[in-house]
Amino acid sequence: MDQLISLPNPLSYCTDADGTLLNADAFEVRAMEVPVRQPSLFRQWKAIDGGNATARHIRPTIAGFPERQNICKSTDLPFGFHWRPVANTYPDESPVVQIACPNDGPPRCARCRAYLSPFVEANPNGKDGQCPFCTMTNPIPPPVDALNAALDMRAGRPELMYGTYEYVVGIDPRHLPPDCPFGQMTVEEEPKPQGVVMGSDKEPSLPTVVAVVIEATAATLQSGIFNAAVEGVRAALKSPNPHTRLVFFLAAESVKVLDIRPSGALTIVDIPDADNPFSPLPVETAAIPMTEGARIIEALETAGKVLKGTRAASPNTMGAVGVACEMIKEVGGRVVALVAHRPSTGAAALKARPSTEPGKDDHKLLQPAEKAKWYTDTRDKCRKHNVSVDVIALGPEPVDLATIDVLATGTGGQVTFIHHRHHAANATGRVTAAVKDALLTEHARAVMMKVRCSRGLALGNWYSPQTHGDHEKFAPAVAPHNTMTFDLLWEDKVISGNFAFLQAAAAYTAVDGTRRLRVSTLRMPVLRDQLRVYKAVDDVATALLRVRSVTPRIQLEGVHAVRKELGGAIVNPLAHYRMTEVDATNRALTMPESLSLLPLMYYVLGKNPALHPRRDPTEGGSITADERLAAIRELQTCSAERAAMRGYPLAVMLDGEELAPIRLNTLIHTDLTRHVLLLIDGRDAWVRIGREAVRNPWLTEVFATGLDQASQQRTILEGPLVLRDTAAAELVQATIDHLRAFIATDGPTFAAPGVIWEANSEDWRIKWLMAEDKTRIDQTYGEFLSTCHKTILTKTENSESLH
Repeated sequence: MDQLISLPNPLSYCTDADGTLLNADAFEVRAMEVPVRQPSLFRQWKAIDGGNATARHIRPTIAGFPERQNICKSTDLPFGFHWRPVANTYPDESPVVQIACPNDGPPRCARCRAYLSPFVEANPNGKDGQCPFCTMTNPIPPPVDALNAALDMRAGRPELMYGTYEYVVGIDPRHLPPDCPFGQMTVEEEPKPQGVVMGSDKEPSLPTVVAVVIEATAATLQSGIFNAAVEGVRAALKSPNPHTRLVFFLAAESVKVLDIRPSGALTIVDIPDADNPFSPLPVETAAIPMTEGARIIEALETAGKVLKGTRAASPNTMGAVGVACEMIKEVGGRVVALVAHRPSTGAAALKARPSTEPGKDDHKLLQPAEKAKWYTDTRDKCRKHNVSVDVIALGPEPVDLATIDVLATGTGGQVTFIHHRHHAANATGRVTAAVKDALLTEHARAVMMKVRCSRGLALGNWYSPQTHGDHEKFAPAVAPHNTMTFDLLWEDKVISGNFAFLQAAAAYTAVDGTRRLRVSTLRMPVLRDQLRVYKAVDDVATALLRVRSVTPRIQLEGVHAVRKELGGAIVNPLAHYRMTEVDATNRALTMPESLSLLPLMYYVLGKNPALHPRRDPTEGGSITADERLAAIRELQTCSAERAAMRGYPLAVMLDGEELAPIRLNTLIHTDLTRHVLLLIDGRDAWVRIGREAVRNPWLTEVFATGLDQASQQRTILEGPLVLRDTAAAELVQATIDHLRAFIATDGPTFAAPGVIWEANSEDWRIKWLMAEDKTRIDQTYGEFLSTCHKTILTKTENSESLH
């Protein structure tokens, strides 16, 4: 079975109605300036390209190249990069400059084949430039004015002025081989569409085809899931892409294709057996432009009425995916599938075979090997024909999503798991949002990627599942938010010079059908000691690279297998966390939608013995390597509502501004059902009440002290504070103020993890626990404040020393 990386990407940021960033700080990177560190994920920022690639495109784990490999080994920090090959920028940021590709191809270094960048050093003659990667001198013809007089080499040359730019080649993707080498992307050399003059304004572009697969069973029709999916399509059609065509499949006991005629007539083509998928209609006939919203919605509603009385209980959803891939393989595109049936059953994965036992008419489940082979075969077919698969899975628990994820992540798509505990009808709103987002997400196709770096360094491991290939990485489809992760290795003992360079190039087919080449070049200083490395570390990027680097070693199974492997190490903490949707509309900070992932990340990465039960003194009380890997597996299978697209947990607890070495002894205790949250990281605190996030820097000394003391005593921390009610922000703030003073004056015997606090909006009572004698106190709010004041008065000396 394929290994799987299903980790989320960095946080997105809240924008205004026009798409501009709210209250964002400008973060400008210039060609000849040294970026001290990357912008914090806790604050909104505008990327301004002043001649160096911004963090919108390339985000390093360390804002500098360590001079020697032993520096990273001694600090235990991985050195790598997170790269978004086709990242979008916000309207008020520096856009990616587009350049018409010359007829003889993009200018490149004759020795190392690097592209032009602002770091090319011009020679005194003004006609040659020195490559920053290999120092070879290459001719660079300067531009001329109206009198044919040579101008400055950089005048009017965006490739010599911006860290990220893009060549527009203008080739129909149907005529571009997937293995097109970077050095041969020229208009003259590539075959042209017949009857079309390259460069003409009337040149037709190949539209993107999106095949939508919706389960139409008795359960989905009665619970409203089918209607919710139709509403998601309706919402997406309000912002139609004129280059996109849609074709619809319904998964019941058989696969049904909707043939929507221009006249408005609807024909439902039935495919009873999809084990050997075939296309019953040509894609030109079945696909309908996204701009024909009225016809699409009318056809879906009609199909829902026709199938309303169906008794289908075991949909052939993945069989429908196979038929969809077969239909659009000639033109490429995407498949968006809503899997509402439990994906652990064979019928939802593939068409079930009749039972061989006499006297039984039921179906037997597919064998795991048979099911895995179908997924891998379909994945390979999708890769070959530039088809990506996005799966929206709906169920009470994420059981056995690994095989589905093999298909999705292996083709450049993703799995979005929508959790519901009892009734699927409770998740209709999330289904609508997920379908809308999946249809509006634009994927680049046939993406070829290559990374080059300065002498003395070499490209190491590549940790992104969407890519395959040895020398140059290829992905069938890449979304703007998809992040490719890789690390660098040292070829020489010492990197010479004061600066080193990294260049990442991606050739891809845009949504409008044009072929493009995007180049990002990053220059960073060479760091010669550990102190500078610590100052330049990006906590979030480093932690994510560390997780991704160990994930390929994991055999992915279900949640139950993980709990069995852990032998109870994290079963109890997991029982307190549920995957509950959290409305993250705060204008200052976008939170992950499934905060239940946070404690799992602590078990994965945490090295603090205080986080784990101590079973054997020889083990130091730490979690074992196998358990850490199993916890990563749990993290993957538990990824919930769009968490993979919206953010990953470490971004919430690490602000990346002042931390030198990484500290992963952060704790969280939260009750997601009431949407109140307290985050502590030993340096800063965020209190979230409903939709608001309030930063409380003064909590640092209190909880940092408590964590340090607990770490020294090797005690098990159960969480510093539990907020269980959203009665009023003033109550929470005032109580925490008094609680802070109370803990501070009580000395080291009263650690923060010993406090359990509950504010009940009905009787305004406070419940808390004394750490010394485990005495439970149940007081009114006034009694609690009185107790705090009395304690402060009786321990004035401690109070003054700590204040």
